Amino acid sequence: MAGVGRQVGGARRNSGRSGNYRAASSSGSTATFSHEFGNVANLSHDELTLLETDDFVDELRRRIPTAKHRIFVQLMTFDGDDAGREIAALLEGAAKDGIDVRLLVDRFALHVVSDQSARRKAVAGELASTKQMFAQLRESGAALKFTHPFGPANVYSLARNHKKIFVIDDHAYLGGINISDHNFEWRDFMVRVDNGEVVQAVVDDFAHTFNGGRTSASDLIVTNEAVEQLFDSLVSTAERSVILASPYAIDIEFARLMKRCPAKVKALISPRRNNIFLFRAMTPFINERLKRADVELQTYRRFSHAKFLLVDDDKLLIGSSNYGRHSFWCNQEIGLLITDTVFIEQFKATMLGDEHVEPLIHRPSRLQLLVGAIVSYWAHSVAHLLRLTIAQRVPNLSSK
Repeated sequence: MAGVGRQVGGARRNSGRSGNYRAASSSGSTATFSHEFGNVANLSHDELTLLETDDFVDELRRRIPTAKHRIFVQLMTFDGDDAGREIAALLEGAAKDGIDVRLLVDRFALHVVSDQSARRKAVAGELASTKQMFAQLRESGAALKFTHPFGPANVYSLARNHKKIFVIDDHAYLGGINISDHNFEWRDFMVRVDNGEVVQAVVDDFAHTFNGGRTSASDLIVTNEAVEQLFDSLVSTAERSVILASPYAIDIEFARLMKRCPAKVKALISPRRNNIFLFRAMTPFINERLKRADVELQTYRRFSHAKFLLVDDDKLLIGSSNYGRHSFWCNQEIGLLITDTVFIEQFKATMLGDEHVEPLIHRPSRLQLLVGAIVSYWAHSVAHLLRLTIAQRVPNLSSK
């Protein structure tokens, strides 16, 4: 069976549709969504660089030691393992050289280490190493703050600041890569942005969070609730094709949205075996719903943490979001909409080639479907409850 990228490769931009979306010209003006979203940056392919995990790590190794004036990093996970200590040492060196080094790390990094609870004895050594790494970063002169405390009895544990941001001088990086050994082994990517206005928007968003704020000050990027609005609008107005890649988008609302989606080609790229038990339990039931909605199920040949939405071959949404309702409702996220078709074709060649994507075999048992249904509706109810209660009440910064 041909890969998803080949199936939709013949779809071309500019259907002539008027209304919510107006494609941007290459003149440097902004693309416009006429109501909810305001202005979306019109980026040219020569201002965008796709970096898969190994390339991104190499870029960090090269650019951090040569930074001239600033390095800002925001992450969900920053483990004190080999990968983490290597990057931390580079950041320490930059801070000691007088570079303005600032880090925002979600409190999750001190509660979950190597995808395991920090309470487990098996990761006690790595937890100690992580704490020591953070202490050494502060001692070097780097400014480090933690986002989203877990609160009493871990009441805020499911409401995280999930953003992944790197700014090195005049370059911004957005995508899904955290810093840890296992993250560096997964298939994933970051997009380097060299457009000054967008870089400044990312810097402003980082600074806003660093100072305790929640919402973004710019509409050149999308954050938090705006990510959900943009995602739903893109999918519901698609005309030819919708391709979503995410390991954690599996939920009831996504299945409903894809059923309503008018596109002729619809596909989900998700792991063969999810690394999170809850998603493994939901997958058989949600995938069954997606198949009934004519969604083709695909997978990468190795575990992928990559998240993106590609619509009609001319709209590409990238960033930190998992594109599930928990991610939309409970986490703080950041995204970027790209409409340059030259870059999108390059992106497709890298992320959707037949050598990377293959069909996902879906043969669930009746028990798996039953369990999946129960867990799926339960998870949706919990996410909705969190949205109404604690998601907007969790403090933006930890006191420690």
